[in-house]
Amino acid sequence: AGVVVATTVVIYLFITGSGSVSNHSSADRESSEWITFRRNVHRSGSADGLAGPQDGQEIWSFREKFDRAGFASSPAVVRNRAYVGADNDTLYCFNAGNGDVIWKFKAFYEVFSSPAVVNDRVYFGEGLHYTEDATFHCVDANTGKEIWSFPTTSHVESSPFVADGKVLFGAGDD
Repeated sequence: AGVVVATTVVIYLFITGSGSVSNHSSADRESSEWITFRRNVHRSGSADGLAGPQDGQEIWSFREKFDRAGFASSPAVVRNRAYVGADNDTLYCFNAGNGDVIWKFKAFYEVFSSPAVVNDRVYFGEGLHYTEDATFHCVDANTGKEIWSFPTTSHVESSPFVADGKVLFGAGDD
């Protein structure tokens, strides 16, 4: 869990160059933030034109005190926040600069789906291979409150794609 979180922070610092929030236009933000699995809607998986991290120094780590959490999704990092799913049925929102938990969203099943963060909304699914009756969620990126959900008849491990006001995702047998 600590390695995933530390990697998230390294990616965040790599992309922004600091721990502060920037006031870029939305086009600039999309080019400098890691909003979804493999960075952007094109799934490029790289931060073009930005120098990579110079060292692997851990800045912070996280361990759930009461309910062990194994992090399985790839993080999304937007405006000093890191969003990542865990196998304890939780989507976490961390302060990317210091590791403080900002909010937690409790799903019904484990969260392996890598979240996408677009227009202050976080989109992600829940469940693993054997799960039936899972749900796809949309939550407020600032508060973690659910905005809407969509029930499926199976698991949602895929990473969502958000474009043109539409959210696309795969769901097991659906």
